[in-house]
Amino acid sequence: MKLTSTILKLTALLLATAAVVCLVMANLERIGRYVDVATARLQAKKEAFRRTCPCGSCDEDDEFEDWDL
Repeated sequence: MKLTSTILKLTALLLATAAVVCLVMANLERIGRYVDVATARLQAKKEAFRRTCPCGSCDEDDEFEDWDL
């Protein structure tokens, strides 16, 4: 009885794993699009974080860099 129960549990686990794999494979294109969108958003946030001046007009030299304090 215990052996049968173990075999049934293993079979259920195998079938559940196969169902998840089939689900992922069936929606792989949609998952890929979501990953692409998330990657683009993260890249945009990285670029916005790295910018020191959001207006883009701060390319000229700092007027105070030559002062000796």
